[in-house]
Amino acid sequence: MVVFDAELDEWRIVVDLEWSSTRGYGNMKGWVFVCELMSGRHDDEISDAENMEAIYEPLYINDTTYVAIIAATSAQARPMIMKAADNEPGGA
Repeated sequence: MVVFDAELDEWRIVVDLEWSSTRGYGNMKGWVFVCELMSGRHDDEISDAENMEAIYEPLYINDTTYVAIIAATSAQARPMIMKAADNEPGGA
């Protein structure tokens, strides 16, 4: 998955999904996409980086992120939300 940050004018590629404890990524807890700068668009920044960690950045998965992912996904690929019928286990 590719992410564009308009504020920073950066293209990033999601390379991992991690659970962040309170010690990780700025003392915030939750699921994060680990993103790195996209080669082909940020080759100079990548080559100037002192180490690979310098090109990584977390993207927290929150309501805003989730809505943006769903909005960018085609209707055929969107997940379907199914509700159990009242007489089925787990039903309302």
